[in-house]
Amino acid sequence: MTFRLIEGGWSSSLVFPLFDSILDRTGKRQFQRLITFAEAERGKVIAEQGEPGRELLMLADGVVRLWKALPDDRRQIVAFRAAGDLISLHRPDTPWPVTAQAVSACRLLKADWNALRRLANRYPAMDRALFDVASDEIAGLQDRLLMLGRKTVEEKLASFILEFCPPSAVPSSVSRDIHLPMRRGEIAEFLGLTMESVSREFSRLKRERIIAIPRPSRIVLLDRPALEATAQGSHGLAGRRPWANTSEGLSKGG
Repeated sequence: MTFRLIEGGWSSSLVFPLFDSILDRTGKRQFQRLITFAEAERGKVIAEQGEPGRELLMLADGVVRLWKALPDDRRQIVAFRAAGDLISLHRPDTPWPVTAQAVSACRLLKADWNALRRLANRYPAMDRALFDVASDEIAGLQDRLLMLGRKTVEEKLASFILEFCPPSAVPSSVSRDIHLPMRRGEIAEFLGLTMESVSREFSRLKRERIIAIPRPSRIVLLDRPALEATAQGSHGLAGRRPWANTSEGLSKGG
């Protein structure tokens, strides 16, 4: 582990949302006692594929990429994690299945699995919360398989942007700021595309005033309905050839 522990500061007032709503005051105090706080600078490895995994890591702030490597050092980014996410929900006491690396400066919470189990024995709703997270993870993986196998370049990037800007109570026409600290090449690797295709599609969305790009790491969502229509394949559907631009990663090798 390459992140360093934080002494006091922001940690004293931090609440992890996954368990906050299901723990009473006593449970929250016990949870606070069993967690430690850490931070990682951009590019630092938080956990490495294959090393022992005895802790549950939770992301309080920042963005983390998860990637898997082959013996010849080829790698694939398999997921990104943002604030409020569990970094990985692998089985306790098993090696890390992925490498977790900070895309931006991050703040984290970590809890020993055994201590967490003892607390969950007193608060069974914690197990149910983790089960729900695991179920959502499976559903997300199924969506990702669909995206990689069947979606076009336009649909892939639109879906990716929307993942970082979930729906809210505000009208969909209201502009929304989205922080995307990952580089275009990392987005391309995750989506199974070339960096050139990702850059062209960002330019098209900007040209059509669906998004604005004040700087590379910041996107302003100007027309959410149009982006959602693109992600679902209904934007400009009339006259589209069914094979046009489909799954570039399969047809052009990435």
